[in-house]
Amino acid sequence: MAGTWLALFLFAAPKLCWGHGKLTSPTPRDGISVGRAGLDENNPVSFEPGCNGPMNRCDAFVCREASPNSNVAVTQVTAGGTLQLQWSFTAFHVGDCSVYISYDVDLPRSQQKYVKIANLPDCKSYPSKAITIPAGLPSGRAILRWDWAALHIWPTVEFYVQCADIQVSSSSSASPASLDSYSITSPPVYPDNGNDGVGYRNAFNSGMVQAMTGPSCFDSSINDCSLTASGTLRNTDGLRGNTPAPPTTTISTTRQQSTSTSATSTTPAPTTTSEEEFSELDGGSDRACRGANSNDNDASYYTVIGGTPSLEACKNYCRSTAGCVGIEYKSGSSRCEVWTRPDGIGASARVPGFQCLRYTATGATTTTTMVPGEFSGVDGGSDRACRGATSNDNDASYYTVIGGTPSLEACKNYCRSTAGCVGIEYKSGSSRCEVWTRPDGIGASARVPGFQCLRYTATGATTTVPSVECVPLGACSAWCIQTEYEAFCSAQGAAGSCPTPWCMASVRPSMMATKSRKHTFLGTALFQADTEISLAMRHEL
Repeated sequence: MAGTWLALFLFAAPKLCWGHGKLTSPTPRDGISVGRAGLDENNPVSFEPGCNGPMNRCDAFVCREASPNSNVAVTQVTAGGTLQLQWSFTAFHVGDCSVYISYDVDLPRSQQKYVKIANLPDCKSYPSKAITIPAGLPSGRAILRWDWAALHIWPTVEFYVQCADIQVSSSSSASPASLDSYSITSPPVYPDNGNDGVGYRNAFNSGMVQAMTGPSCFDSSINDCSLTASGTLRNTDGLRGNTPAPPTTTISTTRQQSTSTSATSTTPAPTTTSEEEFSELDGGSDRACRGANSNDNDASYYTVIGGTPSLEACKNYCRSTAGCVGIEYKSGSSRCEVWTRPDGIGASARVPGFQCLRYTATGATTTTTMVPGEFSGVDGGSDRACRGATSNDNDASYYTVIGGTPSLEACKNYCRSTAGCVGIEYKSGSSRCEVWTRPDGIGASARVPGFQCLRYTATGATTTVPSVECVPLGACSAWCIQTEYEAFCSAQGAAGSCPTPWCMASVRPSMMATKSRKHTFLGTALFQADTEISLAMRHEL
């Protein structure tokens, strides 16, 4: 009798460690296009032999199968065309999926390098998606890699992955060696957990920005790739072994008690200032900033700026942000927190690799000069995405993506305040701005509905900002809105306003909620049991 009760319990009990999901089309290397609960690679990567450490560092997280399966047909894809993906979840956990491609078919998994081609946010909410294969990818045999970061037990992350073998046909002259590719696990391109580096969204915390985590894509204009573009809240390009060029939107400033000196915009931003304005908290090193006590880390206290190349660059963000009381910086992930808590940074917590510094304004002012110019549409401008030498040339090194840009004019202002800017690409629907700095300029465009591509030509004249705390719009990111600063500038004797395109960094920046696409998740985490769960209930997770 006891055995009967045990059998019934094992059948009915929720399988707490079995969260399930896998790619089903194209058919992955295991040859199984239907995933059964707890079987058929339908479980976390940690179930794989040898994956005893963090899942994001295991070979199995690159691909579950180390080599192609001769019994599984190679899927034919065309660069510039579409591919229908399908996946099967038997536990509808919150989380996000991503898609990558590697041409290193014959290399060990630890040596394979990939580029991301698609984001699939909140992928439990739909079972399939047609993605665009980037037109600039080269021809050749390749690996298509699908992963899922399940976030139902935040801050722990459960990782799932499958790989499928594909053959890419392309008219692009690019070669696999020319791709800005990187390892998935060595170093790991994903944080270890929700508290590591930029972390992951907690879908059950309504006060947290629901931004997606991951590296930027090969082509940031397609497949929801703007969600993890360089400069977005949880972009992880700083974790890559070969990090792309840092954003070029930092502004040169010269801080003195006298305001008679001007400096031309350059990158990175050289700054002369008193060392006493930043002071270490509790020793500074291996310390993370906190509010009233070591456990007080409310997200409203600070703004995260990813892709910050140095501690000095993080300091410069603070200097150009009104109300800044200090910074937290982690060099390993190029992560900068600008703190604006009204009561300051009151405590710290020991976190290896972080630095926490308080900031005390010295009362100095900033004077900057800028070269204005003319903007003109490329191939008409409307419904055009900017390209390099040809319509297929969209190398990520040509531009910097700035999410949360509220208007075309704001995007233009980023260009005006960026050294070497040759033009912009803007999509109003997603508030996405690309500042192009390709030395040979914008040579072509591609038809992409909803985008605008404009060339920029400097006219040679300069504009000098009044000797008050006015800074170029780009220096205080997308938080600055011209009209909000006119009253302050007037009070400082700046003839009523900061001249366009300058604004006054006098208001505490809001959290990046306006800079990231939000997803709303209802309800609380439910255990996944073998018993039937209605589709409606599943989608509350």
